[in-house]
Amino acid sequence: MEDLQIRARTKMEQRAAIECMRDYAADCYRSQTGRPWSTARGSRVSSATTASQIASADFLKARATALREKRNPTGPLVVFSGGQEWHDYQQLYARLDQIKARIPSMTLCTTGQRKGCDAIAAAWAAQAGVPIVTFAPNAQRFGKSAGFKRNDQLVSLRPVEAIICQGTGIQSHLLDELKAASVPVHAFRYDAQAPMPADAKRHNWG
Repeated sequence: MEDLQIRARTKMEQRAAIECMRDYAADCYRSQTGRPWSTARGSRVSSATTASQIASADFLKARATALREKRNPTGPLVVFSGGQEWHDYQQLYARLDQIKARIPSMTLCTTGQRKGCDAIAAAWAAQAGVPIVTFAPNAQRFGKSAGFKRNDQLVSLRPVEAIICQGTGIQSHLLDELKAASVPVHAFRYDAQAPMPADAKRHNWG
């Protein structure tokens, strides 16, 4: 048991070191490009370790609880969705920061797109240490109605707040559903963004 405990601590320390390097690289990417970075796929979680000496049974129990919370977060749910074309991440970061200040234990639920608003939200969550759950539409099962089915699923989770950015009819439908369910919603229009920085325009133009 003691050997397993030592090995587990070593692995957790190694993982924490890799996560620190990843977060630092993400900060460098944001400072160089002016755009946030987030993982292209999968979950992104961060951990922390201490040097506290505790009984092996307590250590293993706490470790199992921490891993369970990362993969199955239980905090109040905040829904986030928006279009795939979005550059003003500071605007969204500021609103997410305000919500987190009021709901420190929040869990962020996004609609699973790998660029645009959802990618910005994923980058913010990683930086802020907020658990994130992605709800990608199940097109294989529901076909063209997959996005709307996913919206119904999000609303059924009874979120405490939501951020919806202008996108397609999918976002419009989700906005209407959330309002009908009396969920407080922060809506952002595409034309309300700050102008795109010149260096970002050059990057987009190649």
